[in-house]
Amino acid sequence: MNDSLIYVDDSLQLNRSTFHVMKLKSDGSVAFHTKFQGGFVNDAYLGLLPGGKIAVAGTVNYRDITVGNYDLHCLGCHVEDSDIIVAVLDSTGTVLNAKRFGGFGYDYCEGLLCSADGSIYITGSFDSDPFYIDSLVLDNYLGWFSTDAFIVKMDGDLQPQWIKQARSFDFEYGFCLEEDNAGDILWGVHFGGSKVYFDGDTITGGVSNSFLCKMDPDGDTKWTQTFTSSYFNRFLDVAADEHNNLWLAAWYRDTLTFEGGNIIGAGKQDVALVQLDGEGNYLQSFNLAEPGGEIVFQVEPMPGNRLFVVGGGDSLNFLNMHIGPKEGFGDPDFCFILQLPSLAIKETRQYSNALDVSLFPVPASDRLNVRVGPCVHDFKGQVSVCDIYGRLQKQQAVDILCEGTNLVVEVADLLPGMYFLTIQDIEGHWTGCTRFNKI
Repeated sequence: MNDSLIYVDDSLQLNRSTFHVMKLKSDGSVAFHTKFQGGFVNDAYLGLLPGGKIAVAGTVNYRDITVGNYDLHCLGCHVEDSDIIVAVLDSTGTVLNAKRFGGFGYDYCEGLLCSADGSIYITGSFDSDPFYIDSLVLDNYLGWFSTDAFIVKMDGDLQPQWIKQARSFDFEYGFCLEEDNAGDILWGVHFGGSKVYFDGDTITGGVSNSFLCKMDPDGDTKWTQTFTSSYFNRFLDVAADEHNNLWLAAWYRDTLTFEGGNIIGAGKQDVALVQLDGEGNYLQSFNLAEPGGEIVFQVEPMPGNRLFVVGGGDSLNFLNMHIGPKEGFGDPDFCFILQLPSLAIKETRQYSNALDVSLFPVPASDRLNVRVGPCVHDFKGQVSVCDIYGRLQKQQAVDILCEGTNLVVEVADLLPGMYFLTIQDIEGHWTGCTRFNKI
């Protein structure tokens, strides 16, 4: 039912299932409604293609399913089986094309991306051996005894262009897909073992792991960034902002470890909002951590250096916000807009005493060694350390010498996170600035 309009009468659909696609106009009225009869569909995803077309993908059980004029027959045809379906609809809801693929085991769709050029990317996992879509075939790493992750690219006519997998003796799942502003593809994969094989490389991890991969539209890998935990982690969403930086929602328990340092949890499952630059380098993070459990469904960068977050949990105390359960209701869902601190580094070359500043080790744990390059003349100044909100954490006087200066800043008492280190002269002019991570 949509408002007062009934699409399916439950009394007539007893023990049956129907997959529905509905398009709403901006005023809330229904532009079209269509339904696919047959097998039970779950994990369904929508994407928008050029020209007002719509792509739909999901997981269907072992039964046949009818999608428009396409009868998509089962592949394994037994109760221990699921396949992947994908369809393209026009702007009125008419099915233009549809396809079913997978194998003779449990194969799952976990994500759909429609790129700006009209290509369709699908990710998920497969137990089947072999797993095939038309002429493209993947072999499961251990036959029927492991689960591998896959990503496939199709054109707008559902013709497969290439397919890749992440494989090992354990379990891998493809979860997140995103296109950045340069047309590159971000792919998030969970792997449960100590290592996973992908694109000719071996990616190592700990007990529970995920990796984020950036690849070009031809499927060539540009970089990977690995996140590990001692208990549990997986990616929930990834999105690119207007500056082509990336926001990643990582679901984890206990501690999340990656190149930017450690993020420490506080409860059952917590969420880290992690920002990376376009090369996969750590910029900043926010930790949604409570004694209970939290989850984030979506992160969406907004203009004005803001981040829109949708999630749920037992409760949430975060910055200046408190969201708790209401008596008589279940755990709350939430959404909020996070105003982000600026990461812009102040230009220093305008000053006659502009300095090159280098730090080691980074990430820092107890002591931070600061190396200041040669300057025009000696001067007295001060070193300041601020957190990402601009709050002063440490400050100490320093004599800057022409031949170069080495000094040590004690950081053992700082909480894990990102910090800015600046050097100013006695008149308050910035002469050097950089940032570092504390673990």
